[in-house]
Amino acid sequence: MSQDYIRTGHAFGLSHSKIYFFYALKATLVPLLTVIGLTYGFMLGNSVIVESIFDWPGIGRYVVESVITNDFPAVMGVTLIL
Repeated sequence: MSQDYIRTGHAFGLSHSKIYFFYALKATLVPLLTVIGLTYGFMLGNSVIVESIFDWPGIGRYVVESVITNDFPAVMGVTLIL
C-alpha cells in the first residue's frame, strides 16, 4: 500500500475504494491466484493419499485404482476434472 501508484492515486484525490479495487487488487491478484492454485493442488494430492491409506471410497481412490489397472481414459478424465 506504500507503492508509488497508490500514493499517486491518493494525491489525485481518488477514493479509497477505487484505489483498492482498481489498483491494489490488480497487483495482488496474480500472487493470490498462485497460492490458491497451489493449495488446491496440495489438497487434491493429499486426498489421494488419505483415501488410499484409509480405504475410503472417493475420487482419490478411483484414480489410484485406475493407475494400477492401466485405465488411461479414467486417469485422463480424473486429471481433467481435478
